[in-house]
Amino acid sequence: MKNKYTIALVALMSITATSCTDFLDRSSALQVNAESLFENESSADAALKGVYDGITIGNFCGRNTMMRQDLKGPDYMLYNNGGGEYCTVEYAYRESSTTYGEAGEIWLPGFEIIKDANNFIYYAEKLEQTANVKDMIAQAKACKAYAYLELTKTFCYPPAIVKLDSKYDLGLPLMKTRDDNIEAIVNPPKRATAVETMDYIKQLFTEALADLDASRKDVG
Repeated sequence: MKNKYTIALVALMSITATSCTDFLDRSSALQVNAESLFENESSADAALKGVYDGITIGNFCGRNTMMRQDLKGPDYMLYNNGGGEYCTVEYAYRESSTTYGEAGEIWLPGFEIIKDANNFIYYAEKLEQTANVKDMIAQAKACKAYAYLELTKTFCYPPAIVKLDSKYDLGLPLMKTRDDNIEAIVNPPKRATAVETMDYIKQLFTEALADLDASRKDVG
């Protein structure tokens, strides 16, 4: 009788182990990887919406967007209204032994958009290059260019100032491809010049315009 129980127990453990192995070998229904997002044009379109989603972040492209260039001109004054400074910390540069200026809530979301756009372009270029896929890649390039433009408005001198002296010619790290983003993890990139940054923005917008669907209506 004891041997029967032993044999039954071993058989049960064997079945359980096999079941566990099968379970562990299966992909979760909730698991999503980059390749599965780009199986076809329809799934790629869903991934493109993720690129657009980054632009909607309030700190990066919210109500204060228009202030960024004005802050660099003589027509803008930062004042205290009795309850604290009128602008948020991203726009109020204060530096002392205990305080410092920061703009992480603009810098980080901007480069998140750029990273997402680079990932999208990398995988979308592996699909059959139909007019629709080219249009989606063009949209991703436009999103990337827009992110760089907003970052430039905040962290770079205006072109007119740059022309006065080369010491003002400080641009942004140019993450042109997915590989650049991966490399940046171990080797932090240096900032390009402001001129190089603006040239790259123009290049992205030009490439985007060339492949955007011309039949799309102008909806603002």
